Amino acid sequence: MVGLNLVVDADGSVRDVEVAKSTDDELKQEVLVAAKKWKFVPGTFQGQAVATEISVVVQFHAEGGPNIYAGPKRASWPSPAELQKLFDQANQALGRRDYREAVALSRQLLALEPLFRRIRLVLGNSLVELRQYDEAEAVLQDETKLDPKSPYAFNQLGLAYQRDYKYDEAIAQFKKQIEVTPEDFNAHANLGVLLSSRKRCNEAMPELEKSLALSPRQARVLMAEGKCDIDQGNTAKGVSEIEQAANQSGSSGSWNQAAYHLAEANVELDKAQRWAETAITIESALLRDLSLDRTTPTGMRQVNTIGNYWDTLGWVYFRTGKDDLALSYVDAAWRMHPSATKGDHLGQIYEKLGRREDAIRTYAMAVAAVALSKRGASSPEDLAKVKGRLAQLAGQDADSAALAEQGRAALEALSSETFENPAKQGGSGDFIMKVAGAKIMEVRQVSGNAALAPFSEVLRKTTLPVSLPDESGLQISRRGTLSCQKGADECHFKLLNTEEAAELATQEADAARTSVTTN
Repeated sequence: MVGLNLVVDADGSVRDVEVAKSTDDELKQEVLVAAKKWKFVPGTFQGQAVATEISVVVQFHAEGGPNIYAGPKRASWPSPAELQKLFDQANQALGRRDYREAVALSRQLLALEPLFRRIRLVLGNSLVELRQYDEAEAVLQDETKLDPKSPYAFNQLGLAYQRDYKYDEAIAQFKKQIEVTPEDFNAHANLGVLLSSRKRCNEAMPELEKSLALSPRQARVLMAEGKCDIDQGNTAKGVSEIEQAANQSGSSGSWNQAAYHLAEANVELDKAQRWAETAITIESALLRDLSLDRTTPTGMRQVNTIGNYWDTLGWVYFRTGKDDLALSYVDAAWRMHPSATKGDHLGQIYEKLGRREDAIRTYAMAVAAVALSKRGASSPEDLAKVKGRLAQLAGQDADSAALAEQGRAALEALSSETFENPAKQGGSGDFIMKVAGAKIMEVRQVSGNAALAPFSEVLRKTTLPVSLPDESGLQISRRGTLSCQKGADECHFKLLNTEEAAELATQEADAARTSVTTN
């Protein structure tokens, strides 16, 4: 790497070139010779071309041409040790899921050294986790341009597109990654798994088989292969592959995914029920002995996960005709985190039970949940599916705008409650609750105006829109915010869904960690 300070004259020519930093004497001389021949579009002031001081970084690689970055003149050039330290800190923050810190450190490093290798991978991955997809995609696109032979860049860009539901763009990037690294099992796996999920199994199977040939023990690839075999009519082979994948992984997520695949295909439902119950058993063990004194971001994420698993088990029950159990589990999952998929499941259960108005209201709420979500939790296909069911059930002549507004109001009511404010107290406070069945066992204020602490007992005695399946035997934590306007007769309580609660807990933990580090 060679760093230059120079002046671009009003005619775009270069003068006063000086080497500010260099890691190679021979390259330094080559850059000096080349720089004196450069021609720039000159800077302007009040419409007139003027001489401008700038700094230029030229970065060489073992293969391909150099990367060149020009920007404002630098007051100082950081040492390689300083830059590496920032990179390590950003990468470590990404590893511990402190995505905001990783973004801040990555941007700090890029401000000092715009061509530092692989920092855009850290920044892009962190932005994806924060669901800031447009910026993540732009950052990772820059990485592919700066390092077109990177063994990671196209793959990570493909994953960003996939998370953003831009499937065609993701497929194109995975294919580019395979061109760069044809023996990369992960690139073949990502392409094959995505094609499988898009039901493009004829294209998916060669990629999945290639990935397994390169690295045989990949549960997610075997799971996708099994799903394709079922879709193509090879049911026995597909079920066997899915079971092998779940056994190989052993994780609750794999057993849940395996159960959901069978439920969606409506095959081997006895196995699907056992696998869904296995997933719940594994995850439930992590939620035993709940204490409001020891709630963590991990614990809050596990609460969100168990809700997703309940939805899977409820869907299996629906497929097997156990409608009461299906309603119990899917309704609990829906109340914990409303989404298009859960709303679709719950609405179909209501339809089967002959509860048409409940089904219409649920479909409308599911549409509203997608519109209100800032996290992109539902795919365009899921949204289209639930919109279609709503239109079919309500009738083509139904007022779609009115239904959407009704869904929004019903969704708001599902997570809201009002309480008397006898002391006319003002302020807000966050509260965390221990829930078992339909009963609130314990409530504790975790932040906010301490004068609102008496509302802990009020919340404990009230009936909030939370309900767990009686068969679960679990206690889980839920979180919400109480807001009171000084002098008003009532206070408003807003219950966070489980995904929002997990995100808030993560932000608070990150802030606390940063505070300790700073102090």
